[in-house]
Amino acid sequence: MTTERTRMARRMLPGLLTRIVVPLAGYAVLRPFVGSDAVALAVAAAVPTVWTIGSLLVRRKLDPFGVLGMAGFGVSLLLLWLTGGSAIAVKLGEPVVTGLLGVACLVSVVVGKPAYALLMRATGRPATGGAGTVTVIIGTLLAVHAAVLVLLAFVLSTTDYLAIGRPVGWGVLAIGIAVLFWYRRRFMAHPRRDA
Repeated sequence: MTTERTRMARRMLPGLLTRIVVPLAGYAVLRPFVGSDAVALAVAAAVPTVWTIGSLLVRRKLDPFGVLGMAGFGVSLLLLWLTGGSAIAVKLGEPVVTGLLGVACLVSVVVGKPAYALLMRATGRPATGGAGTVTVIIGTLLAVHAAVLVLLAFVLSTTDYLAIGRPVGWGVLAIGIAVLFWYRRRFMAHPRRDA
């Protein structure tokens, strides 16, 4: 069990470094040579996107966090263009994506079509009981992640946002994923408890 966790951590480490350390270092190096925070931030944020695409081509495996980051980068570029180059637009790319996904999950539960059940069916796996609760956990997790990053984007400088925002965002996601795993374990052990 421990060796499996060690192997998993070793596989994840390059991606985590690429998503957290490289954008911060890239921004710090580029900022003196470009005309604005937004340009330096956009170029530095492109590195994780290139990493995700390269990883997909080499390993033939899609990284969900990488895809989320790519979507955030795309939204950042769109917001950057719409705002005429505002650095805040680049900071808001990822939280816009996670916030919209979170709201979509919560709305799917309200309308009686939990997104988790739909995803399970689409991937050919059985949609087990508790899909509504799992969808609420995921939706809440994504919405909280977005709210925290939006708050940090407005109160922190670009450099501080890169140094603090990403680790805090990953911390929020880690807590949410832990809650999700805890729920799934409890539900699998006692299926009658879930409504």
